[in-house]
Amino acid sequence: MADKPRHLLPTYVDSGVMEFDYLRLLETWLRGQGMRIRLGARARRLMGDMAVLGKGEMLILD
Repeated sequence: MADKPRHLLPTYVDSGVMEFDYLRLLETWLRGQGMRIRLGARARRLMGDMAVLGKGEMLILD
């Protein structure tokens, strides 16, 4: 798994750790494609970029 980011832009807002069902679905599909991967269902959600309407989203896997 990749390292977690060390620095985030200050224009992103931390929304906390949440459960995402679609991460489980994505993991199942990727495994069906032959990938050896573990995503889990929990991720820290960051909303932003608040400097430009805040329409983005970042998920950092737990």
